Amino acid sequence: MGTKKAPVTGVRSFYTYAHLREMAWNAHEAAETLERGRYLHCQSAVVFCAFTLEGYLNHIGALRVKNWDLVERKLSWREKLEFLGRELNTTFDRGKQPFQTMVQAFAFRDHLAHGKSVIEETFSGEYLLGTHDRDDYLDPEWLTEFQSLDKVKAVLQEMESALRQLQAAAGLDSEPLGLVAEGHAEGPSS
Repeated sequence: MGTKKAPVTGVRSFYTYAHLREMAWNAHEAAETLERGRYLHCQSAVVFCAFTLEGYLNHIGALRVKNWDLVERKLSWREKLEFLGRELNTTFDRGKQPFQTMVQAFAFRDHLAHGKSVIEETFSGEYLLGTHDRDDYLDPEWLTEFQSLDKVKAVLQEMESALRQLQAAAGLDSEPLGLVAEGHAEGPSS
């Protein structure tokens, strides 16, 4: 028997930063449980931490700044952080935790997002004897920065701390950071 679709209408809110936050934690969870692809999951978690923070900056901006959708397109995440700090009468120090770690996460994200190949670079490294399935000694240094579960867990924890600081500064303490979507809909009664 097939499924039948019924039309519904309603109002919904979708919080992209919360969805990205789930993706970051899910990637870390996958890295903890799966040996195969562990480093890729670690790297994904860090990238999604950066996405989450920028998403939350955009969330706050949309709630607190008129025409944020026009303003934010011209700003880097750092400029958004500074801009919102001024709007909220506070400062967020990128030289101290948790934002210092987020600077590193964004630098990592930028390396991946801009995808520049390294061609014929001289390097020195170590090859772990007996591990014929790994050639990570060929990876550039920036790529190896987030291959440790402990390091990635620390990035996730600093992301959470940054979100809470932003949340408090914006007066959104009662808003759950993990709420991905909410709304209501009406449709046929049967």
